[in-house]
Amino acid sequence: MAYAIIGTAGHIDHGKTSLVQALTGTNTDQLAEEQRRGMTLDLGFTWFDAAEHRMAVIDVPGHEKYIANMLSGVAAIDIGLLVVASNEGVALQTREHLAILASLRVPQLVVAMTKTDLSDEITMEIIEEDIRELTDHAGYSDVTIERVSSQTGDGIDRLSATLQLLTSKIPRFESAGPFRMPIDRSFSVPGRGCVVAGTIWQGRVASGDLMQILPSETAVRVREVEVHGDTTKTAQAGFRTALNLVGISHSDISRGCELVAADSFQTTQRCVVEIRMYDDAPEITNGRTVRLHTAAGSGEVKVLTGGASVSAGENTAVVFKCERAILLTPGQPLLLRRPGASGTFAGGQVLASTGLAGQRTGTLIEFGKRLIDASPVAVLNAWLNLCRVIDLSDPAVSVDLGIAQDVLEECCCDGVRSGSIHRVPHSSVVISEHGRESLSQSIVQRLHGRSQDGKAAWTDDASLVEETRAVAPEAVIRWLLEELVVAGHIIRLNRQITAASAMSLSASQQAVFSSLLNRYDGKRQPPNAAALPELEKKPRKETDSLIKLAVSQGMLVNLGDGWFLTPAVIEELKSELRPLFLEKSERTIAEIRDVWGLTRKHVVPFLECFDKRGFTRRSDNHRTAGPKLGEEAGGGQ
Repeated sequence: MAYAIIGTAGHIDHGKTSLVQALTGTNTDQLAEEQRRGMTLDLGFTWFDAAEHRMAVIDVPGHEKYIANMLSGVAAIDIGLLVVASNEGVALQTREHLAILASLRVPQLVVAMTKTDLSDEITMEIIEEDIRELTDHAGYSDVTIERVSSQTGDGIDRLSATLQLLTSKIPRFESAGPFRMPIDRSFSVPGRGCVVAGTIWQGRVASGDLMQILPSETAVRVREVEVHGDTTKTAQAGFRTALNLVGISHSDISRGCELVAADSFQTTQRCVVEIRMYDDAPEITNGRTVRLHTAAGSGEVKVLTGGASVSAGENTAVVFKCERAILLTPGQPLLLRRPGASGTFAGGQVLASTGLAGQRTGTLIEFGKRLIDASPVAVLNAWLNLCRVIDLSDPAVSVDLGIAQDVLEECCCDGVRSGSIHRVPHSSVVISEHGRESLSQSIVQRLHGRSQDGKAAWTDDASLVEETRAVAPEAVIRWLLEELVVAGHIIRLNRQITAASAMSLSASQQAVFSSLLNRYDGKRQPPNAAALPELEKKPRKETDSLIKLAVSQGMLVNLGDGWFLTPAVIEELKSELRPLFLEKSERTIAEIRDVWGLTRKHVVPFLECFDKRGFTRRSDNHRTAGPKLGEEAGGGQ
């Protein structure tokens, strides 16, 4: 069965509610005040079936005073039904409501000229010409105009047939992504409790699903799903749906709240948006507070333009600072209003709403300009230029960028082929070419700066990764390090690295240096320095020089008499002494030898060094804990 959601629009007292009743048989004015005054104050909901078509209808108020309610009703409709009275013609709210439909990008439009029984042919022809001029200017060319009378029933069947035809053309497809439904109604049903209703924007819902109410982040569970009065197992995007919730009272929910899949969306108070100023709109200045209408809610926002004013007819990016937390996602349509009649002055869409922390307004505005009318690949590149690194395995990335996960993967492949994007090997992390260059430069400068600041030029690669963790993930830093080593900008000797600019070793010396360090890396019983010339087949002068270099850079610790250990091994030996001395305050060399798993040839010089450094104290043939046993070992002589 084909399905569509139809939303009425038009000036007050042009016959919207009467037309809906003539089409559906339902009077959507349910409030006592509405029936007493004969005027729609809030949204009305109904539906009707015709042939193989089901059409949900949202009837909206026409009075300017209730424009917020109108905006909540047309936020997610498939067909706009613009109602113009045949005896009055185009009026103030006719123009504003049509501009709203166009700004919200409602795909289909039908015009119903009502009250034909109160007009004449000449008047209706003039009004019809006015309507066509108005709709053409709004972007709805060749719109169908049906003349009807709700009183006599004339033209109602033709209008119904037109709506059926448009309904059959509405594409219905499975909506990927987490569930989202802006709430436009909440009420309590005896014996069931809280019920919320709205149009599902994204995803699917089933009984038993765990959800959240935003912005309060209240956890709820779906007890029952209902679509147009029929209980069903599931409901999907594009359908008017009522959900019975467990875990919340309807009094804690208001229009504008949203029901979303648990832990799938984040609210924000800062976002980047595209605004499209109406042709007759007064300019908007930096810092101006206006009212934002989007989804089923509204709230005040401060418009940050970066200093410049935005003029009538202009299309640009700005930053919103919201008075309260609100759910906004890329591509979400919005409207801006000032108080008063015909107060809508701009439409637009959300460009970005999360991942913007720490970014300056000017940077975000330029970022937003790159996102306007951008392809998915261009969107990914713009985000990478902003934050340099993105992990595609993070489910939030698809939501933040407004790109489906499968499309995101395609964009990444396209970017890699063009050279604008790099994918870190064996990971889901991507980085832009600009980000790769700037991070590589930063790493080299950081390493070079160590020698300039009087620090040891060499450092453990793990230490560098830890220092730069706030800048980029470990996988990115380690990948860039290897690239820089291959390019010759960094010298790596086992786990030790330094900037090439801080080193003057030849390639052959680097090879010997690396071999020497490998003999000490993690070794408790390394060779004595006197044995190195034979092992390396190099002169004693060269091996001694390289060992001294390693000591000066903190890569080895000189224990005396030709014995050297890495700081890491010394820490291991110290950590094994601490519990030994706690158990018994005095220990023999033999006891320490057994714990360390070393020969006496190594234990004696090692303990003599430990005595000098204050890690242990000698008393005849025994050792006790020294005052510095708890301190970390450092490199040096």
